[in-house]
Amino acid sequence: MRNHTIEGWIDDHGQPIMQLQLLGLEDPVVALIDTGFNGELIIYEEHAHQAHLRIKPKASDITLADGSRAEFLISEGVIEWFGESRQTTIFVIPGPAPQKGRWQIGTQLLRDCRLEINFRERNVRLSREV
Repeated sequence: MRNHTIEGWIDDHGQPIMQLQLLGLEDPVVALIDTGFNGELIIYEEHAHQAHLRIKPKASDITLADGSRAEFLISEGVIEWFGESRQTTIFVIPGPAPQKGRWQIGTQLLRDCRLEINFRERNVRLSREV
């Protein structure tokens, strides 16, 4: 087995960040590693349309970590994950992306990974054996 690694960083707000590539988009997008989200990925509707994703017509009501409820659209997409294509369930936030809006990577994507966050060094390392 080989150990593959994705490198990220700690932003100016102390949040763990990495870049993620969604098939259909030209450039990678900055994503927050959100261990409080147990799905795979959250993106904005604007990006889903740019990537030509098919959004399911019925929205899903989701309970957030603080107990509040929010409505998300659902889609499927392919991301580059450790150098391979991976089919992913995507929660889509309705509407345009805010200027500083970030995607969120959830624990479902991280379940077979080791996540190391070094706040002092301001780096993030996500690794897994393949």
